[in-house]
Amino acid sequence: MALACRSRFVEVSPIVPVTRPPTRPPQTSVPPASPTLPPIERPTPTPSPASPSERRIIADVTAYGWSEFAMARTSEFEARFPGVRMHWRSVLPWPAYLARVDVLQASGDPPDLLEAPFGVVLTHWLRRRVIRPLGEVAQAQALPVEGLFRSALQACSVDGKLAGIPFLANPGEALLIYEPNALAHAQADLPRDHWGLQDLVQAAAAVQERERGPFGLVPRHDMPGAIALLHLFGANLISLEGRRCTLNSPEGIECLEWLRSLIYDLRAAPAPWQMERGAMDMLRRGKLAMLRGSLVDLIKGRALLSEGVAASARTLRATLFPAHPKTGQRATLANGMAYCLGGRSRVGAEVLQWIEFMIEPAQGATMFLEGYAEPGAGIDSWTDRRVLQQEPLCAALAALADVAQVEQRPWNEASAACYAAWQRNVLALLAGRLDPATAADHICRQIELILRQPPAERLVSP
Repeated sequence: MALACRSRFVEVSPIVPVTRPPTRPPQTSVPPASPTLPPIERPTPTPSPASPSERRIIADVTAYGWSEFAMARTSEFEARFPGVRMHWRSVLPWPAYLARVDVLQASGDPPDLLEAPFGVVLTHWLRRRVIRPLGEVAQAQALPVEGLFRSALQACSVDGKLAGIPFLANPGEALLIYEPNALAHAQADLPRDHWGLQDLVQAAAAVQERERGPFGLVPRHDMPGAIALLHLFGANLISLEGRRCTLNSPEGIECLEWLRSLIYDLRAAPAPWQMERGAMDMLRRGKLAMLRGSLVDLIKGRALLSEGVAASARTLRATLFPAHPKTGQRATLANGMAYCLGGRSRVGAEVLQWIEFMIEPAQGATMFLEGYAEPGAGIDSWTDRRVLQQEPLCAALAALADVAQVEQRPWNEASAACYAAWQRNVLALLAGRLDPATAADHICRQIELILRQPPAERLVSP
């Protein structure tokens, strides 16, 4: 990783300070829920009066690196489209941003341009007319989606309509990140592209056989990232129509059994009470050998290892998380951010001009190279020669991102409650209080009750 890019990287979670000069990594495409992440401290500018011939795009956006990158491109956009002006009205962290949009909508002063993570937020906003389907604006004109990842476009579709256009997309926690010294010390093989799950399990168990050695693997079971793990086994949590829990299947129970066996049969993974300040921190401190993670996790981990006197003795490498031997599936989940058109906007054509400008492959590549976020939402930006020189894994990740598993959303938008039911019971499973079949049954029963409820008027973000 080039120093110029790495110097911008700092920790982010799911869903960073940005005062210049920035020192942070590319951020995840879902706004993190952690309250410890500071927002952009930027006073709301007073817009200059627009001339009668000018069209103003009012934008309310999230306070993360991708938004800062976009704001830095305002002059370039306005020079290309002289009759259009961008007004960045508010820049807020999640979930304050979600609350801000609710207030603006209720007050009759909604923005023209919004940002939304893939998932239930898009569904909620479109059904309540906070945003408009982009096809209504484009009409006969083709939408600017050529070259964008197909899974990202599918994740941005609601009821057969395109609710947003992705400007960031990735395949989620699809990497096996490892510390080679920990594996070499245990005389375990280093991960390879052709590995299957059994190879991974054997290496993890070999690491743990050493007395007082590090744990072998943290596969990660938190939602929504665990959807990728379920996909690996050919299972899913919610049915396609969003009205049933489908976890109580042979494939779903196999996934839960695999998670349980890593702790109790192989003793290769830590139990919940053995986790110390998060998996990435354990990897950094030599308490863990391997971790299922994302591109951002890899870059963030390398930046953390570069800190401290003794850090130079360790390094991080990565390969794709192994495929399942029976399903042939990889652990993927379409993850990202989309631009949306406000439901009452009168500058729809101009908003489309902004979106088309920002999803150009060169913009995505530059966003990554300058340390703001991942390389956009399309194959051309992820496989840009400069991007691959900095991180060769981006080519393989781009191939996965194009076909990644798309989150199945509850019909009543109750993702947060469904994920909480998963979390409660999986923690009980990993603590040894439930067996896999019982855990699957409990999760399904609880989610079925949740899916019987009507949609809530106010969204609880997962």
